[in-house]
Amino acid sequence: MTNTVLFAGGEDTSFNTSTSNSYQAVTNSGYFRSNFARCAMQANSAPETNVPPIQRLRSELFTTQATLWAHAWGYAEFQSGNPANPCVTDGTVIGFMDSSYTYRLFIRTTGTYQQLQLCKINAAGTITVLATSGNNTYNTTIPLQALDVYINYGSSGTFTLYINGTQIVTYSGNIVTDSCTGIACVDWCQFGTSANNTTPWSEMLVQTSDTRGVSVFTVPPVANGNTNTWTGSVSNVNETTINDTNYNYTTSSSQLALYTMSTTLPTGNWTVEAFVQEVRISVGQSGPQNFDFVVRTTDGSNNLQTGPAPLNYFGNNAYIWATNPHTGVAWATTDFSTGFNYGIESVT
Repeated sequence: MTNTVLFAGGEDTSFNTSTSNSYQAVTNSGYFRSNFARCAMQANSAPETNVPPIQRLRSELFTTQATLWAHAWGYAEFQSGNPANPCVTDGTVIGFMDSSYTYRLFIRTTGTYQQLQLCKINAAGTITVLATSGNNTYNTTIPLQALDVYINYGSSGTFTLYINGTQIVTYSGNIVTDSCTGIACVDWCQFGTSANNTTPWSEMLVQTSDTRGVSVFTVPPVANGNTNTWTGSVSNVNETTINDTNYNYTTSSSQLALYTMSTTLPTGNWTVEAFVQEVRISVGQSGPQNFDFVVRTTDGSNNLQTGPAPLNYFGNNAYIWATNPHTGVAWATTDFSTGFNYGIESVT
């Protein structure tokens, strides 16, 4: 079965910032898998029961899908076996939207310790509970959990939640509202008891095939690559937490900013589904007004992909390289060896 990666990320540059939200990087040990990610991300808010939540980590829109999987690692302190520190009742865990950002499905907490519900909601805000999990079904002494959600959207559909690979709750039947045809966006939300007890998420992924056992490996730039004619240093563009007062720039077109990355992959036998490139960029009133994403493959060729038109303030942009652009075939782990660079080129 052919897989399509629709979204993958886990850092400040990964998420849609066009709607009101606030989030921050968390670097505390144990809140994420340090061999795959260098931080977790959490929404900044007090407990809320709004649907959709005001504060959340929102993916960019992707092509509407009738069938998809969503994945992330979540750290939730209330899962550590302490019922005195429960989650907020009716707090959204993960939400699923159509292409107009209207919530269609979501998973929420209940007033019962370690119990979750699968829900659907229409455009008018009417919520229907589809299924409720048992109590303490995902109790663990290790709060870091892998959550995977499968959706087959339709009147004879399926909505299933797995935690650490184990099915927790599922529903088969009509999961459609308002004749919606599918899902085009995902939220990872805050459902702790306070702004200081939020849920840091890492390794967020949405794709068309099973996400159980799949990982997201973050590879920030570590040094200037084969060509870099922009002003500034790599330390301006590889922060764990965004600092828009430090940036690299150019006033001319056709200038490359290429960077190297670590070529040491996590221990294991891996296949590569896609390489996702992220950039946070703005333009001035004069000078180049556009950019291309660039991947320099190990054969020495620069491969370009037109980026979206930047605004005059910093915004997040990403491109998913589904295959090696030089060979046109699936990526191999050996493609990410000495000589591989990624970056951008300024365009008129």
